Amino acid sequence: MTSDDMTNPPIRYALIGCGGFGRFCLDQYKQMSNLKIVGVFDLDQTLCTKTAIEHQITAYTDIDQLLKSDEIDLVHIATPPFAHTNIAIQALNNGKHVLCEKPLTLTLDEAQCMIELARSQKRVLAANLIMRYDPLSQKVKQLIDSNILGQPLHGFFENYAADEPLPPTHWFWKPELSGGIFIEHGVHFFDLYRYWLGDFKISSAQHTARPNQLTDDGRPIMDQVNCTAIVRDYIPVNFYHGFTQPHRLDRQEMRIVFERGSIRLFEWVPTSYELDCILSKHDFEQVQTILQPQSFEITENYSQTDREFHSYNRDYLIDGRYRITGDVQMPKTDLYGHMVRALLDDQITFIHNPNHQRLLTEDNGFTSLQAAVHATELASQLGSPFK
Repeated sequence: MTSDDMTNPPIRYALIGCGGFGRFCLDQYKQMSNLKIVGVFDLDQTLCTKTAIEHQITAYTDIDQLLKSDEIDLVHIATPPFAHTNIAIQALNNGKHVLCEKPLTLTLDEAQCMIELARSQKRVLAANLIMRYDPLSQKVKQLIDSNILGQPLHGFFENYAADEPLPPTHWFWKPELSGGIFIEHGVHFFDLYRYWLGDFKISSAQHTARPNQLTDDGRPIMDQVNCTAIVRDYIPVNFYHGFTQPHRLDRQEMRIVFERGSIRLFEWVPTSYELDCILSKHDFEQVQTILQPQSFEITENYSQTDREFHSYNRDYLIDGRYRITGDVQMPKTDLYGHMVRALLDDQITFIHNPNHQRLLTEDNGFTSLQAAVHATELASQLGSPFK
């Protein structure tokens, strides 16, 4: 417990939406000394009551009663995306801070309205974009900012996701409910690469429909999307999402290519990495300090006459080629829990101390949605099967 925890009373929290992720968050948040879990609401009152009994908290039967309660400081909206806006606006108008599952909402106009309301009410409105709170993501950010590997030149994210829990009846496939893959899912990774590399613009996008399969209301199942973003006017970053795989083959890879190497991270919440690079001994030691790797291998040693090289119109001296690997040293579920708690703890610290510099602000919820909306619009311009 910190001195701030002793000075400030716990933030009183209520969950709206008792699905699998909402219940996971309850398990994580009950570990936080600066948070008091007060109650839950879900349209499925049986599930709501069961969740409340498990956590010994109040099961609300009326969402308006929850939102107006003087016993609640912060509301966590863990519903499908189409429901976010109205709940968030009601919560903010009742003086509540809001933690909202991604995406913040489905349109930029709604997002702007929500953020302006939060600022006028002096309340937090945070999208639950947890990727910045991954310890490996933060190490990659340090590595990029250090310039040890030179300038970033190219990035990509490939998401080969499981579709087993997504039957044709699922709201995920209906853009008026989910926004589509870029908006419902892609915002996480737009935000992560913006954290790593800076602002970008979407330059092109595509989507494809699953052959010979339709949703329950007769519309195409848009299960693969791809787009390219341009960072700093010259760094292309490619984002691919395909919800086409069995659960056992669900896999993700992130990569950034630099002047003197490339780093790869694995799984959608990065749990491990591999760095292949050519460096001087001094720069290698700096990389070790940043990454704290579990292992490394010197794959090539360069003699004095082979140390010089020229690339990207620059001259360098190097001592070797290195393969560096590491992981987060914890089970994936524990990592996920750490990230969920770290994001909320960051927001709570800001609630108590407005001078605190948050890693994630309201603007990040907007800019990630902005990229997703633009990608969706560009993909649709090529000929949308929804028309």
